[in-house]
Amino acid sequence: MKKILIAFFLYHFQICISFAQDDFQQIQQIPSGVKSITIVTPIYSQKLSFSLPASWDNALQERKGIMFMMEFKPKNESINSWKNLLTIQGFENLSKRFTAQQFLTETSYRFKSVCKTDFVFTDLGETVVDGFKSQHGILGCSKVPGQNFSETAYWLVIQGENDLYVIQKAIRSNPGDVLTKSNLETFVQDIKPIALCKKVGEVHECLK
Repeated sequence: MKKILIAFFLYHFQICISFAQDDFQQIQQIPSGVKSITIVTPIYSQKLSFSLPASWDNALQERKGIMFMMEFKPKNESINSWKNLLTIQGFENLSKRFTAQQFLTETSYRFKSVCKTDFVFTDLGETVVDGFKSQHGILGCSKVPGQNFSETAYWLVIQGENDLYVIQKAIRSNPGDVLTKSNLETFVQDIKPIALCKKVGEVHECLK
């Protein structure tokens, strides 16, 4: 079943790669000893930078209308039956129409209509990513309707210059076992730092 809607690194050794928005190319080989990859990808009017464990790979990339999306999963998990999933989305020209807070709130309403009494939402409030207003929170179901597992995710919505950027890291677990404030920092540690950059410079550069 697809989504309802749509460690501290052992080595201080990272490599930086870039993903083209419309022409994704798989990385053929990651050097041994690398525990984290820094990904820089142009999405509409800016570049988004984030970290990814080297044990994960790209599972999906698509563009539909005003939305661009990439998904990543552990290499030993299937995109059709995953337990951990990272989703990166860009919504073209949407930051002039919706604030990050409005986007996250509207999304929570959709989750509530699906999850009903098993609805999970913790609004973590406003934050700032490289000077851009952002909103983050925990969203999901403590039990997915018709399934025997919970699905919750950390959501970060960034209001860019022209576009909205959404980062979700999701996990499926036993019913009732969900993300909370107390275990969130450890859960999102391996995708940080997250940065929003100018769409200039070399493909792998994140200039602010």
